Amino acid sequence: MKCPTCGLINPETALQCDCGYDFNHRAESTRNEQMPRSRIKIQHSRFVQIAALISAGMLAFLAMPYERTIVPQARLQIQDDAGNAQAGILVKEHWRDWSSESTEHEVTVRSDSKGYVVFPKRTIRTCRLCIFVGAATQVASQGVHASFGPVAFIEAYGKDPYIWTFEQYIPGKSLPIALHLKRWTTPLCAPEQLALPCLPR
Repeated sequence: MKCPTCGLINPETALQCDCGYDFNHRAESTRNEQMPRSRIKIQHSRFVQIAALISAGMLAFLAMPYERTIVPQARLQIQDDAGNAQAGILVKEHWRDWSSESTEHEVTVRSDSKGYVVFPKRTIRTCRLCIFVGAATQVASQGVHASFGPVAFIEAYGKDPYIWTFEQYIPGKSLPIALHLKRWTTPLCAPEQLALPCLPR
């Protein structure tokens, strides 16, 4: 082998050159140079594995179905302007999760003898990834007019088309315990009043 210091050719079994160069030191240095490269490859492989596990865990979390509340249970008393209970009033609830559904739901009931109506909690089975995709679809199709998340509102129709009221549910806020029928300049038709000259809903 050739000495890197003086250039002298030495036998392969030589441990030291005549100039004093230690061939064992050279072999140790070569091994030390190769070890960091090996460690870098191992660390890179571990990093890729950890990143893949984290990505898979996040995807599984986003795709995991859960029950999402659109509107909580509502128990309302229908009242007139003076606060008197109104029995037999037609009341309609509309609800939809715009980020997860393509259609709106509605249920119509009548107030009982004490003026009360009860609507159960409305929920939907969805996932966070579904919500994100639904929101993106809304933006792509509706632009600045896109709607997101849970939307719900309640309408109460008086016997006179000009007497009605409504309440929109805002997520995070409680619904009122009473709806007060009011007289408006614009009529609002109940389903059985569609023949009247008013705005059908």
